[in-house]
Amino acid sequence: MQDGAVGAQVEALLERHIGTNTCPICYELMAGKERQPTLLFPCGHTFCASCLRQHLEKLQRKTCPFCRETVSSQAPNVSLQQIIDGFVERQQVLARGEVLPELIQGQEAVAQQHQHQPPPQPPNQHAHAHATQRLLLPPGLLPSEEEAAQRYAEQYRVFSMRSRVMANQLHDSRAEAAALRKQRQTAETVLAHLHREEADAAARLEAARLELEVIRTQLAEQADKCAQVDMQQAELEQMATLVEQTQSSIELERQKALLLVHNFAPVLAEELRREFAE
Repeated sequence: MQDGAVGAQVEALLERHIGTNTCPICYELMAGKERQPTLLFPCGHTFCASCLRQHLEKLQRKTCPFCRETVSSQAPNVSLQQIIDGFVERQQVLARGEVLPELIQGQEAVAQQHQHQPPPQPPNQHAHAHATQRLLLPPGLLPSEEEAAQRYAEQYRVFSMRSRVMANQLHDSRAEAAALRKQRQTAETVLAHLHREEADAAARLEAARLELEVIRTQLAEQADKCAQVDMQQAELEQMATLVEQTQSSIELERQKALLLVHNFAPVLAEELRREFAE
């Protein structure tokens, strides 16, 4: 029963410190490779690796999410990683129902201290149980006003940092939204201009289409004329060939007749040659 109460006190103490080990952006414990605590330079603020990738790479923001100082470099926060690993290990020990080593040492020290002193007689059973519970707690775990003030101060620091991060994100989001609105206005102006250009191009295209139809009609007509001329030329060439062949035959007969005339009347043949000389 006493061990359970002490374990609850230790777990409560660990829970009070979990806020310092969580990322101010996603509120997740900065444990594991994906959410490794990463330290920014030169400002020294720490965030989980996943949120920093989102902030610095995907959103193209080159400043610290908290203080807005320009980030020159980043590195794993080894010391905080060791603290978080110890915290996770303690959580696992408590989950298995075991007692933390430092708690056992604290209980042994308290027991040795009270071996030489008789326990005070409580006035009633309730006061006796309360005093026994306080007696078995290590000195560092006793509740006090100072601890409460420190706990609330730490909560204030955590919430203040998270509030600042959220305010910066809100400011950046609004600035980006305003920039996107300007981009939208510019895009709308360009879009309207392109619509006008499209209408003009469509009108020119329609005029070109009509002109193309006229040209194609003229091409077809000229092609028909060329075909007709080709046919006529072929007919004339065929006729010329026939005429040439006929002329050759007639020329042979003419020369033959002139030769016969020359045999009987040379003078007449000479007169005929001069008469039909070309």
